[in-house]
Amino acid sequence: MVCRARILKKSTRTSPLSALLLALLAGAMMPTAHTASAATVSFTKEQSGLVASDSLTSGTSAYWTFGGSAAQHNYYEDAQGLHLGVQSPSQGTWVNYYAGTPFVNAQVFHAVLTIPYTSMGGNDVFNPGLYVEGSDYNGIIGCVAWADSTGYYWAVQTTTDAGSTWKTLYQAGPSNLPQTQDCTVVTNGSNFLKVYLGGNLVFSGTTMTLKMPTPLLAFFQDDTSSSSSMHYATFFNYYATTNEKVTVTNAPAGGSVQIVDSTNKILASSPVASNGTATMLVGMYALPLIAYMKSFGSSAVLVASTSSPVQIYGGDTFTVSGPPPIRPVSGIRSGPAASDSLTTGNTAYWVFGGSAAGQPGAKYTYSEDSQGIHIGVQSAADGKWAGYYAVNGNTPAYLFHARLTLPYSTIPGQSFNTGLYVQTGGPEINYVTCAAQTSSSGYYWAVVLATGNASYATSYKNLWFQWMNNQPLTRDCTIVTNGANMLKVYLDGQVVYSNSTMKLGYAYPFQVFIEVQSSYAGRLLFGVYNNYYAATNEKVTVTNAPAGGSVQIVDSTNKILASSPVASNGTATMLVGMYVLPLNAYVKVYDPSNSLVASTASQIAIWGGDVYTVS
Repeated sequence: MVCRARILKKSTRTSPLSALLLALLAGAMMPTAHTASAATVSFTKEQSGLVASDSLTSGTSAYWTFGGSAAQHNYYEDAQGLHLGVQSPSQGTWVNYYAGTPFVNAQVFHAVLTIPYTSMGGNDVFNPGLYVEGSDYNGIIGCVAWADSTGYYWAVQTTTDAGSTWKTLYQAGPSNLPQTQDCTVVTNGSNFLKVYLGGNLVFSGTTMTLKMPTPLLAFFQDDTSSSSSMHYATFFNYYATTNEKVTVTNAPAGGSVQIVDSTNKILASSPVASNGTATMLVGMYALPLIAYMKSFGSSAVLVASTSSPVQIYGGDTFTVSGPPPIRPVSGIRSGPAASDSLTTGNTAYWVFGGSAAGQPGAKYTYSEDSQGIHIGVQSAADGKWAGYYAVNGNTPAYLFHARLTLPYSTIPGQSFNTGLYVQTGGPEINYVTCAAQTSSSGYYWAVVLATGNASYATSYKNLWFQWMNNQPLTRDCTIVTNGANMLKVYLDGQVVYSNSTMKLGYAYPFQVFIEVQSSYAGRLLFGVYNNYYAATNEKVTVTNAPAGGSVQIVDSTNKILASSPVASNGTATMLVGMYVLPLNAYVKVYDPSNSLVASTASQIAIWGGDVYTVS
């Protein structure tokens, strides 16, 4: 390993890393995060779009008017719905029977229609349907089914002359759709018509000539030319709504609103216009939807939600109501103390030196490229250690990170090591290192504590060690220490060593080294380093947060990277040392009811040592 003097008083290096294979300690801990729920700022239903509804299963038919040309007819309700029956007096004679509603100010009419027959005998035809009619009884739209000797069919038809002539807008069959279908007719009676069958849009037109003055009515009707027996169709879940749109007002402009079911499936969504309004279509669904209403800000932060699923019909208008807008979270102190990608070719931050410079016959070099800084060393003779390093001797920080690459899983002989070192700012050679070493036998990674005098290290202690086992040759090393009692080391985001009862005695600020050591004289061997940074600590602090609430660091996928409860003084502290910094994420603050009350407007660069406040 390395025996290191202070930068102002260089010493020779004589102690290799291979001398440190003492007691081996290994361990790992995975941090966990507390999750807080999303905002629960409420929605208020300002207007209901429901005009009329009847499950058609209650046995009460007082809402309906029955009539028709058929002398032989029947109707009854049960758990399946309204059964409407008709029979012709003679084969080939067309008759009908209907159940009609009052005129209503609605544009959406829905029912579930079942045609029980897959075909009819001979020339018999049975034709049930849901119809919407204008107030002069001439213009009619039909979502219909029929069965004949060739099978059964579904169709959308219109008439402007009270049924004397019909125009077919859509037809499916024979017998290629289910016998039970949700039929939904959406129309203004003038130029606009949309029809959904089984939730699928089968016809849409905006330049129609429908000639259906409002208000409109709906009716169920069975037509038949069969005299063989009474034939029935079944109707279920009738409703009429003012339109097929769900409107949200007072939402954050530039954001979005969603209708979301209990499985978190988005049923409908819309951007929010500059006036705070959003509109979503729900005509394709069987209503009511039982779902959540959610509103998101322009940064995709949830700002409002119903506390539980609510009934939603076309024509409903909701408004976002509740607490004031989300408060900003602002940075008041920055945590980074130093940062160098080690890829720019500018090495002015570092001072270079080492025992190789004073060892006759030893070789050393360094250079930077897009991969990082390459530091190379070659011993003057096999078995004689030579080292070369880059150091910064005045770093006011407690967290230090670099990505280390050991390019060799083995070498022909002797040993070679590379490491990140944090050393006392005093005259003694006292340090901790996260390092890797290779030899002809293979390689390992280790965390080592060294103590010594002003000239060289005199004792070493392995705090953690791991032999190859398919470990990567490139790893992120992070050392966190206060130089007194606390030391924590992360390797690739995992805690491999942690102790808060140490007696380090390091003078502050510390010296930071990246260094290679070799006892192999065969050729220059290199260590590669990149993404060096130092931060004041590994904690992110948020102040002025609601006591009893929580704070989270959340990435763009809404994954919680770190979280903390808020203490009684309004402060929360989160650890981020396990991550490669900076994190690009949101800081979000929740009150004790888990309502979002503050957030950064967008993702920001987050470092250990950062302090934020709720403004």
